Amino acid sequence: MTSLRVDLHLHTEYSRDCDSPIAAIEAHCSAIGVQAIAVTDHDTIEGALRLRDQVRTLRVIIGEEITTRDGDVIGLYLSGRVPPRLSALETMSAIHEQGGLVYLPHPFDKPRARKNGGASLAAVMNSVDIVEAFNGKVLRD
Repeated sequence: MTSLRVDLHLHTEYSRDCDSPIAAIEAHCSAIGVQAIAVTDHDTIEGALRLRDQVRTLRVIIGEEITTRDGDVIGLYLSGRVPPRLSALETMSAIHEQGGLVYLPHPFDKPRARKNGGASLAAVMNSVDIVEAFNGKVLRD
């Protein structure tokens, strides 16, 4: 059986909460055995596009962690940037219109999920393709 190690939620220096340089990502992934990554910078796809154009062996999925009025939503396999501050359902629709996948990050992180008074999980789940089960920044259950 062949396995593929993938990180589906990775930020770069293009995100306001990260300073990981684009130039170091491929070597780091190679060193830890990760063969593919989804670059999901906040409200931009520029870092993902730049990394995709620079790597030789690493597979890069173009993604974006989009700030919605209801909390964060990630789009994977994007062809263009999705604008921030739409509703969660509008954002999910824009992702699907591009042929992308909707990824719900840190859904059980109460401080982030509630900061915008967002839509309930039940209200959006029919539009969600992937739910993140573990996030290193979520310190409590």
